[in-house]
Order: sequence, then structure tokens, then C-alpha cells
Amino acid sequence: YLKEAVDFTGINQFVNLTYIDVSETYIRKLDVSGLKNLTTLFCKKCPMLSEINLDGCISLETFNCARSKVYSLDLSSCKSLKKMGVYMNPLTYLNVDSAISTYYYKSGEGLWSESESSTLQLQLLNSTEFTLVGSRTKTFTVTGDQNIQRIDLSACNYIQQINVSGC
Repeated sequence: YLKEAVDFTGINQFVNLTYIDVSETYIRKLDVSGLKNLTTLFCKKCPMLSEINLDGCISLETFNCARSKVYSLDLSSCKSLKKMGVYMNPLTYLNVDSAISTYYYKSGEGLWSESESSTLQLQLLNSTEFTLVGSRTKTFTVTGDQNIQRIDLSACNYIQQINVSGC
């Protein structure tokens, strides 16, 4: 566990990388844009991580940034994504447009993709607003934070049920 601040600037220059794990570091930003061969990225339990650039990561299948400080996440170019964990982040914006052609379910406390489900269950932490873009989910459920004041699902055309009880 690296206790010092870590800088991975330039990691996206290693174009043949397929696996990256920078979990449990004090990284602040992670730019893996353009890594077309990257299939797995773990950056969980990074208490300083607030920015992740995944633009052009077209082969990314597994992504986990759980228990970090990410507010905004754009997965729209991650067209091969099969499994993701973004729980315990103060997310206010999540773009999955074109990223996951399957649906979602909550596993434990986490948000994961799974082809057998059509439910997105999200636990929001310390968020007053949240925007979801491009989800093909049919049921949307928010649990956890009672401070939520605004949820924007206007770009989610497949939603049939919304449950925000307890918020």
C-alpha cells in the first residue's frame, strides 16, 4: 500500500498494456485514454482519486474504481465492458451510453453489469444530484443517501420503473 502521492502521468503511452492495477494508492488522476488493448483496470480504494479518463479504451472488459472519490465517470467509449464496480464513490454523473449493451444489478453494495438483469440499483453517497446517461436498464432504484434532491434520467429511454424510497 503506497502511502505517498503517486503520479502515473504517461501510463497511456504504454499502448500494449492489457492489465493495470493501481488500487490502494494515493493517485489523484488516472489517464488511460487510448489504451485500445486494455482489458482490465483496477483503481479501487484510492482515497484521492477523483478523475479517470477512459476515452478510447475499446477493449476494457473489467473496471473497478470502488471506494474512491470519483464524481463523474464517462464509460461511453468502453464498448466491451462486461463488469464494473463503482460503489462507494460520490458519483453525480455516470455515462454508460454505448458502453454496456447489457443491464445492471447490485451485488452487495456495488454496481455491476450483468446480462441476466434489467435493474440498476445504485447507492449514492453524499450526493445531492445524479445524472445517468444511456442506460438500457428497465428498473432504476436509488438507496442510501437521503440528501439526494435531483436525479436526471432524461437520456434513459428504457426505464419503466423508478424507486427512490428512503431518499
